[in-house]
Amino acid sequence: MLRGRFGDRYKIIDSIGAGGVGHVYSALDRELKKKLALKVLVDGFGVRKDIQENFLKASEAGRKIKHPNIIPVYDVGRAGGYAFCAMELCTGKSLRTLLEEKHMISWEEAKPIFLQLCDALSALHGNSITHRNLKPSKVFISPAGDAILLDFAIAKVSEDDFSKRNIFVGTHSYAAPEQVLGMEEYDHRVDIYTLGLLMYYTLTGIHPFEDEKPTLIPVLGNEGGYGVYFTRPLCPQIAPRTLCASLSHPLQDVIMRAMEAEPDMRFQTASELRSAIEKL
Repeated sequence: MLRGRFGDRYKIIDSIGAGGVGHVYSALDRELKKKLALKVLVDGFGVRKDIQENFLKASEAGRKIKHPNIIPVYDVGRAGGYAFCAMELCTGKSLRTLLEEKHMISWEEAKPIFLQLCDALSALHGNSITHRNLKPSKVFISPAGDAILLDFAIAKVSEDDFSKRNIFVGTHSYAAPEQVLGMEEYDHRVDIYTLGLLMYYTLTGIHPFEDEKPTLIPVLGNEGGYGVYFTRPLCPQIAPRTLCASLSHPLQDVIMRAMEAEPDMRFQTASELRSAIEKL
C-alpha cells in the first residue's frame, strides 16, 4: 500500500483494487487538478524489470489512442522506483459488478456493450496492441451505458514480448487456447476468443471454465523449479443455449465461432465479429 505523495504530481487518496502485477489507487493530479486512477506496479510479477518495461511501453501506446470505448491515459512513467500509469477515473460499474448483481444480462442489454467492445478492440488491434487480459473487471459501464475497456498492464505491443520467456500472460480462466498452451507466437485473435467467452458468461451467468484450476508441476531448467500446467478444456463443453434457452441459434453460433480453439476458425478481426453481432 502506498500513501500520500507519489512523485511530483500525484497525491494518493485511496486504494481502488489490486491485481496480479500491481495496485490501483484514486489520486489527485496536481497538474490537471482532478482525481485520476493511478495504476502502480508494486506486487508479484510487477517488480520484474521486463514486465515493468512492457507495462510502460503498452501504456504509452494506449495513451496515443483517443477512442470513446478505451480508457483515456494521461501520464506514464516512473516515480519512487515504481512504474505507473495515470488514467481517467471511471464512474459507473464494472461488468463484473453487474454480473454479481444480476447473475446474467439479457441480449437486449448486452448487445450494445459487445458492439462497443468490438469497436475498442478494433482500435487497439489497428494500433498493433493486443490486450490479452479481457475479463469482466476490465470492462466498465458508465451511467450513460458506454462500455469502457480498461488496463494495458500486460498488453502485447511488440514481437519482443516477455511471454516468450516461459511466462504465462493473462488470466487463466479467460485465456485463449494459445495462451493456455504456452505458445510463443499468438496474435490479436486471443482477444476475439476472450470476447466470445465474455459473451458466453454474460448471457448465461455460467463461466465455462470457472472450476478449472492450474496445477504446479516441476519443470526442468525453470529457475523457480516449477511451472504451471493447465488442464482446462480449450473450448466450451456445453453450448450456451443449454444453459439459457432464450438465446437464439444464430447468437449461439456467433459465440461458439468466436471461441473456436483453432484461431483460423474464429472471426479474424473485431470488426468481423461486430458485423455478425449487428445482424442478431
